[in-house]
Amino acid sequence: MNKHILTITISLIIICLLGILGFSYFRATKERGILIDDLDRRARVIAKSLAPASIRLLKNPPPGDEEDIAERIAGQGRTLGILLCDPDGKIIARSIALVDIGNCEEFLERSDDEIHSSLDHVEKIQLGEAGGLTLHILTYPLTDQKQNFLGTLTVVHEASYINERVRSLVTWTTLTFAVLAFFISTMTYLISRRLFEKSVHRLLGWMKLEKDIATPPPTESLLKPVTREVEKLTARLRSARETAREVSQEKQVTNLWTPARLKAHAVTLMGNRKLIVVSNREPYMHVKEHGHVKVMVPASGLVTSLDPVLKATSGLWIAHGAGDADWTVTDSENKVLVPPEAPSYTLKRISLSKEEEEGYYYGFSNEALWPLCHLTHHRPLFEEKDWIIYNEVNRKFAKEIVDECDKEKPFILVQDYHFTLLPKFIKEYRPDAIVGLFWHIPWPNPEAFQVCPWKREILEGML
Repeated sequence: MNKHILTITISLIIICLLGILGFSYFRATKERGILIDDLDRRARVIAKSLAPASIRLLKNPPPGDEEDIAERIAGQGRTLGILLCDPDGKIIARSIALVDIGNCEEFLERSDDEIHSSLDHVEKIQLGEAGGLTLHILTYPLTDQKQNFLGTLTVVHEASYINERVRSLVTWTTLTFAVLAFFISTMTYLISRRLFEKSVHRLLGWMKLEKDIATPPPTESLLKPVTREVEKLTARLRSARETAREVSQEKQVTNLWTPARLKAHAVTLMGNRKLIVVSNREPYMHVKEHGHVKVMVPASGLVTSLDPVLKATSGLWIAHGAGDADWTVTDSENKVLVPPEAPSYTLKRISLSKEEEEGYYYGFSNEALWPLCHLTHHRPLFEEKDWIIYNEVNRKFAKEIVDECDKEKPFILVQDYHFTLLPKFIKEYRPDAIVGLFWHIPWPNPEAFQVCPWKREILEGML
């Protein structure tokens, strides 16, 4: 598990580093663009402000040193220097700082295409390297009122500070996010490790509890996928331990019918195949009482007689879940291990809608079959809609039963008059199944049974 946590932490670090690089690149590009745009505007303002004076100089070049002339017309603005050239490339004015950087021919060569194709007042802006400096160069075409090309005014800024500022921004951004990523990754690793160790300790503590204490297993999210399997394994171990103890007792009292002998007898008859019991009433019901979930054992001879058999065989009991808290304790397959104090077999609950319960149980089972079999003074009520729902519920149970059957020939014990059609439906899906139907109420005499509209379907379903 430590390797998994470490892998997650390293993955988080890599993701953070990629995010840092991406964000730093974005910030650097944006900041560089802002600084260059600012320098563009500044150079353009300077060029436009110097344009009238430059045009006058181009029309009437005064005698004198070109550096002096440049200093006179460029007395304002934060520039490295300016360069004023006529159309023939002759320098009219040039700042002292540009003497070693370039002349008109060099600047015109750099921008020849733009200037000579730009009699429509197109300017050119470029960044370049010269004299060990990063330069921002604005070449501005000068024209008279008739749009005649008179020359160019080049405004040069020293732009090294842009790279320095961008480099500083990237450095601080990277360091800040790197430190943040380190702390996040470290805390993720430590917290994950702590939660995992805590979950393991709780699970181990639960497994070491006294087995007669009905304490549910811990359900921490880190161990939730394995908790159900651990619970089942623990139930099997408890059952095996109980069986071993019972076998030991059986050796002392060989003539006493014990759960151990019952289990041995069941194994002799069925081998390792699973026993499935089906009934309407469930052996254990979960209900809410004063805000707490309480386990109830319904008063039923059926439960009293079959519960020990399921405990001895570790089988499966399928029944209708009627408790108001039944579904709060089941797993994704609607199953729960029972009994709570010493789980030894599985109870699978089937959910029925209000309409299904009314038609199948209160309708056809209790209003038709029960009075018919007991020959009461209450006349059986045969409603076709109840019969249809009775069929649907029996079919629903059959599908759930077949889903739980193993590949080998299954043993299925169907209980009572609620499931007269179930044996037939099971055989449709699994012809090899061994199905036993136990009828816990009297069977009606032939004359009474004749009044049932679906007597043939019932007999065929049972047989």
